[in-house]
Amino acid sequence: MKKFNKYVSIQVDVDSIANKLLGMFNKDEKHAEIVTESIIGNLVAKDRVSGLFNSMNGYTTDINFKEGDIVKPEMKVYGYWTKESIEKDLICQGEVVTATIIAIDEYADNTLTIEYLVPNLDGTFRIDSRTIHHSLCSKTSSYKQ
Repeated sequence: MKKFNKYVSIQVDVDSIANKLLGMFNKDEKHAEIVTESIIGNLVAKDRVSGLFNSMNGYTTDINFKEGDIVKPEMKVYGYWTKESIEKDLICQGEVVTATIIAIDEYADNTLTIEYLVPNLDGTFRIDSRTIHHSLCSKTSSYKQ
């Protein structure tokens, strides 16, 4: 099926998620409530309950990338991107055209770690890296060994 690449937000009461998690334990599990409260409490504190909700309902996040892929990230970084910025020795924001995926963590908020080049004042480039959500990247090609 065609990929829509869009997201929707749904509000769900955290208590209903907690009750569903509690219901997944055996009835005779002595510490089910404490474990449920610990899990939910930690996830609420880190604003990560949605990941638990998704997994409890069979939803998975498909990350259509692998390490070594060359991507086009939707991001700007500071560097000497223009002739004027070099002449005046003033950094400015510029768009990163390509980046290489160097790590993937499907459980992180920002799932991809990417490396990209940033122009220096002397015309050379420095390698920089950042974590970014996979939805902010589009694939351009793959690294071939």
